[in-house]
Amino acid sequence: MSVRMAATECAFLAQNMAQSLLGSTVGQGSDEERVARMTDAFATWPLLCRRMAELEESAPRSSNAGRDRDDELRERRAAFVQRYAPKTGDAA
Repeated sequence: MSVRMAATECAFLAQNMAQSLLGSTVGQGSDEERVARMTDAFATWPLLCRRMAELEESAPRSSNAGRDRDDELRERRAAFVQRYAPKTGDAA
């Protein structure tokens, strides 16, 4: 699973868990409905934890890739500025 997909799934699970927790605290529903929502929230927790662990394992790889991409963009920008900046010394 890609990092982006894992992050999206984690966000989805966390959002569903939050919605279930919120639904379990609203006093408008029946006790059975509130208990069902709380059960759903706690059933989601282990899956969310596993997905977060997968993200933690991939963090160094994605962090390094992001840093490398950022370095490349900085080098390209510096080359662009050097090439097209006015020759008067007003370079950015």
